[in-house]
Amino acid sequence: MMDYESEQQLAYTTAQLLRAAMWAGGLNFLLMAAAVYLAAPAWLAALVLLAGSISCFLQLRLAFDARLFAGFAAGRQTPAQLDAALSALGLRKAVAPRSMQARCRGALRLLRVWLCALALALLLVLCLLFAAAVAPLSASLSF
Repeated sequence: MMDYESEQQLAYTTAQLLRAAMWAGGLNFLLMAAAVYLAAPAWLAALVLLAGSISCFLQLRLAFDARLFAGFAAGRQTPAQLDAALSALGLRKAVAPRSMQARCRGALRLLRVWLCALALALLLVLCLLFAAAVAPLSASLSF
């Protein structure tokens, strides 16, 4: 079991890591704009928009988590107080208490899922770019 000061340092470090990753959110919006611009084939553009929408939701969740961890680090709220507040707001079911380490690992797992969704959107946009580059070539080669 960690002491309170160690938990605060862990929360602070997690908050800073989550905040540092938020720059990639701008990339998500660029990818979604590229999908709308390129839009052919439409099903591929729709997949980019779906992956981008999931990424936006996860980014919002991570930004919220970063603020919560910063609050823990500053001593504004304890994990038990947070759990009670989230339960009262209907944002989370009442669960058994979790350690700060478990909370940080959960946030980092969510960060990895978000980065995978972002990478998927990037890969799909690259496929759109390839399709857009190949379409004129295939049209010019037809007899």
